[in-house]
Amino acid sequence: MGLTLEANINMSDTLHFPKLNGSNYDSWATSMKSALQSCFLWLYINGEEDMPTVVKSTPSSADRISKEYKSWKEDREQYKTWLRMNSTAMGLLNGSIDSTQLGHVANLSTSKEIWDTLY
Repeated sequence: MGLTLEANINMSDTLHFPKLNGSNYDSWATSMKSALQSCFLWLYINGEEDMPTVVKSTPSSADRISKEYKSWKEDREQYKTWLRMNSTAMGLLNGSIDSTQLGHVANLSTSKEIWDTLY
């Protein structure tokens, strides 16, 4: 995972367009894509930043200087960064959808799934 930037996002500064309401998809999608791109989040929508492997537990070695531990720690940080960025994108997407449309995406777990479902 190459992206290490984190978006510092103020939703009121980012979302200056009507919410998706079922009849305005084309204009909403254009505006939403621009908003996500401006926050470096479009990479999570278009699949360029894939979800890294889930890191479950600390390696069995208690040696905190081992290569295994260092690799585990790097993988864990990448996963946590991906989760934060994906959650931010999901929040922006969900915040830009009218409540009458949220049922279509309520049970989805990634920003890419939300975008693909709405498309």
